[in-house]
Amino acid sequence: MVTWNKLALIERFSDVLFPIQPAELLQALPQLGWIVAKEVFEEGLPPGKETATKKEPATKGDLYLRLNTDNKTLGVEGRKLTPDKVLEGFQALKEFCVENLDPSPEMKTHYTEITGDGWVRAKKDPLKTIQSSWKGSSLIERASKVLGMDATNFGATLVPAGAHPDAANWWHLRIEPQVPSSSTRYHISVVWRNEAPDETFKMMRKLDDTINRLVSEIERG
Repeated sequence: MVTWNKLALIERFSDVLFPIQPAELLQALPQLGWIVAKEVFEEGLPPGKETATKKEPATKGDLYLRLNTDNKTLGVEGRKLTPDKVLEGFQALKEFCVENLDPSPEMKTHYTEITGDGWVRAKKDPLKTIQSSWKGSSLIERASKVLGMDATNFGATLVPAGAHPDAANWWHLRIEPQVPSSSTRYHISVVWRNEAPDETFKMMRKLDDTINRLVSEIERG
């Protein structure tokens, strides 16, 4: 089971201008059950800022609004929520905007992106498991010689082969022992984006299963 400390789903628009009136969105969010911070509701957000004060601009239970007009992104972030709940919140927000806020007719998606930080309880000691997986690696042996001491890898970082990190279709998964619980937990870090929203949504629905399967493969050695 994956516990997500933070799990966000955002959409970045390719329009020249932000396709929705931010002030109108903030004024309308209570219709969707969101609680908008008083100062944000009355004054709106400064250009490009996600928060006008130290408070969150808008919340709905454990969902938090993610709005940035400078980089043209809109979405939600969940705290201790499942991927399904975050996806449900995102889709409800997007549907509300399209149906009620008359967005620009030129509104187009550049990409949708998942970002997550969480942990998984290990069945085997993560430190020993990772060290065993890299035992005998010629790269680790050469690095140990350079350092003058035995070295090992601390985790697994996976990206799409041949893809550039600046591409719209890209992902980055990092699984490593969680500090300080490094003998019992794996720390999980995820970035997953795609130009096709349906592909991102598909990944969101199977995110927990994907992470659990990857951890199982790591523990197999």
